[in-house]
Formats: sequence, structure tokens, C-alpha cells
Amino acid sequence: MKKWLLRHMKCLTFSKKQHISQTILLLKGANKLRFFELGEENNPAIVLIHGYGVSWKMWQPHIEILKKDYRLIVPALPGHDLGEKSTFLSVEDTARQINDYIQANLQGKVRGMIGCSLGGTIAVEIMAQGQIQSEIVIIDAGPVEAISKPLRHVFAWIRTLQNRLIRKGNKTVLNALTNSYFTMEAVEDLLKTAEHMSVETCRNVQFSVFGYTVPDTIAKSGARFVYWYGSKEAILLKKSVRTFAKYVPGATIQVFEGYNHGELVVSNPDLFVKNATMVINSNPS
Repeated sequence: MKKWLLRHMKCLTFSKKQHISQTILLLKGANKLRFFELGEENNPAIVLIHGYGVSWKMWQPHIEILKKDYRLIVPALPGHDLGEKSTFLSVEDTARQINDYIQANLQGKVRGMIGCSLGGTIAVEIMAQGQIQSEIVIIDAGPVEAISKPLRHVFAWIRTLQNRLIRKGNKTVLNALTNSYFTMEAVEDLLKTAEHMSVETCRNVQFSVFGYTVPDTIAKSGARFVYWYGSKEAILLKKSVRTFAKYVPGATIQVFEGYNHGELVVSNPDLFVKNATMVINSNPS
């Protein structure tokens, strides 16, 4: 794996100095959930929740732009934190943990929340729990309609196999990643996260996120919701989009033509931030 990285990775652009404020929230047993705060404390707060298989550094390019105007709260999801040994348990459990942090450190209120894929599902559950307030919630392709149990087992098997192949340095998988829409920085982060992630976390994520259906309490959250997805993933998210529109009738649904799952946030952070800030700064119609 290390030799492969040396041959394929270009010079990375992650900032050398971020002035990051780090808080560790102690949870049950030895499990820990870390939160990284960036930007000025007095600025409007935005929570950024990353997706499956990557670390909180997925947001690095977006942080560079957003930290000038916003206070950013970035949780490192359990099982995905390269600096801690932890296990992802469920969407609901992680949502409660983030809820607790926002209540304790931001008086239970934020300007916005942005979640991608798994992070989007967690953001939906956070709002459905009804403990905090967020003016705007942007969901980028977060599954919110449960699939059948047999299919959950299939997804869990595929993801577990994928992680095993990455850890073994399988050239076919690695070459596929480098030839995809993932940037070199994103590939490196994905590889490091895969090496760190346990089989238990991998399976728990698949069973939890694909077994999740948004509860009807979401309609009482008072937030303005925007749901994004790419045209190339429309078939896979058809039921989720329909369910979300049913439970949140006022939600804005936006399709990004030519984009696949996670492609907008990974391959075009400038466009992602541009659209996100337009939503966050806009007045409700």
C-alpha cells in the first residue's frame, strides 16, 4: 500500500496550519467522538457531516473557503476517525451524539447543517430528534428510505470486501479509484480511512443507513430543507427522494446533471460551496 501511494500520489494541498480547536466528547465505554471547530466563534455556525469511508478531512477544500465567514463544526464520525479507535454503531446513536454537542456548545442552535451521503442521513435524523434548531439543512444524496434486508446484506458484503481489497493493496481497486472522479487528496484519505476502519463499523454503517427511513417527526423541525442528488444516481435514490418529499413537502429538490454519488462535493468543491452558501444566505420564499 505505501509503495503504491508513493508511486501514485501527487503533492497534497491540505493546509499546514488550520488553527483547529479540537474537542473530544466522551461517550459510552472507550468510544470517543471528536469535533473540530474552525473559523471565528462569533460567526454563524455550520455543521459539516462527512460521508462513509472517508474522514472529516473530506471537507478540507470546503473549509478553506467557508472558514472566513462561518464557524465550522466538523464531527469525525465514529469508525472514521484516524486519530481515535472507535466504532460506528448507528445513524440514530451518532445523531444523538452530535445533538448533545450542539446543545452543550452552541445553545442548541446553528445557522446551517450540511451532510453528504451517510452524513446526510445523520443530518436528517438529527433534525427528526427535535432537540436542536437549524435554519437550513442541505442533504447531499443521503438515503432516507429503507431497502430490503437481503439487499442490506449484499451492500454490507460488498463494502466489507471492498475494504479488505483496499487494505491488501489490490491494484484493480486502487487503479479504479485513481481513474474515478475522486481527487488525489480524496483517494489518499479514502485509503487511510479504509485501513483504519473495522469490519464492525463497515457492516454497522450499511445495515443502519440502508435500514433507515425518515420519521414523520422531521416535519416538526422548523428547518428549511434542500435535497441534492446527481442525475447519474437518480435510479438508486428514487425512493429516498420520493419519501423525503412526502415527509417534508416544502423541501427543495435539486438534481445536478452529469454528477454521480458524492461527485459534486469531492470533485468540484468550489461549485458545492457556491451552491451551499447561496442556499444558506437566501431568504425563504
